[in-house]
Amino acid sequence: ECASLLVNTLDMAFVRIWTRSEAYSVLELQASAGLATDSDETQERIIVGSGEIGRIAQRGQMHVTNEIRHDPLFADTAWARQEELVSFIGYPLISNDQVVGVVAAFSRQPFASTVLAEFSEITNLIAQAIVRRRAEEVLRQAKEAAEAGSRAKSQFLANMSHELRTPMNGVLG
Repeated sequence: ECASLLVNTLDMAFVRIWTRSEAYSVLELQASAGLATDSDETQERIIVGSGEIGRIAQRGQMHVTNEIRHDPLFADTAWARQEELVSFIGYPLISNDQVVGVVAAFSRQPFASTVLAEFSEITNLIAQAIVRRRAEEVLRQAKEAAEAGSRAKSQFLANMSHELRTPMNGVLG
């Protein structure tokens, strides 16, 4: 939904969103919208520090260009020409001074400063959502572990009660 929102709201040609794995060394593709949404296996998992997206995650700094075909950091200029792409923005998703992901967007027209400001606001919300979802997952796992512990305790007490009652019945009898 976030990738589609960026494509539709800010008139982007193509948007991808990666989240940083729990091991913090790999970015995993979570969403893709716009043109070229076909699965590209080379982009599904990106090592932090590798390629432009990986370097954005490593540095924690955005990369913006309105001349993608002449940007020395962008490797696939033939694809950019074919799709008539002009601009690129790679934006790190940062929460609590940690990069939790990266958003990359391509456009067929130069980015205006207003688009960059809106993009920044939206990506900050995406970063917060990622952190919230991870916290919800941790809470869910903790709840499941607590419930499993409670079931184990109940089973143990039932078994011990039976084991104690059986001999006691003989003694009392």
